[in-house]
Amino acid sequence: MNAQIEGRVAVVTGGSSGIGFETLRLLLGEGAKVAFCGRNPDRLASAHAALQNEYPEGEVFSWRCDVLNEAEVEAFAAAVAARFGGVDMLINNAGQGYVAHFADTPREAWLHEAELKLFGVINPVKAFQSLLEASDIASITCVNSLLALQPEEHMNRHLCRPRRAAQYDADSVERAGG
Repeated sequence: MNAQIEGRVAVVTGGSSGIGFETLRLLLGEGAKVAFCGRNPDRLASAHAALQNEYPEGEVFSWRCDVLNEAEVEAFAAAVAARFGGVDMLINNAGQGYVAHFADTPREAWLHEAELKLFGVINPVKAFQSLLEASDIASITCVNSLLALQPEEHMNRHLCRPRRAAQYDADSVERAGG
């Protein structure tokens, strides 16, 4: 076990599948207490059960939450604080990819991608900020994609701009010290 992680509280957004779920498995394997959120209640319950089954001694907390809904994220943060008393790590992982050519991309897709990539980071950081500031090892990790810097040819390169903006936002939070 990693002494830096063992017993610490880690929050993962978008933890019910994919990279988020695997991150939770790694954290539990290192002895962390974990809290995670997701939008789909069935996938959330399934992920929670799988984690609890694999790590029966682990402390696992899940919450249905859409990271684009500020009130839901604030409620998630309050629930995590009530359950664990604090937070040491925030891993912003919620997201999805939209694959389309420029001419085929409707305005709604642009707006959704921009909102998800920006506020999917901003809302959790703001909601968990005071809890993180109270930790002696606070960290914020933003899972992004190489597409932020190097879009693939078959993708609408312009839809990668929100990914780049989210990375800049994360860097700004780090430089400002919170």
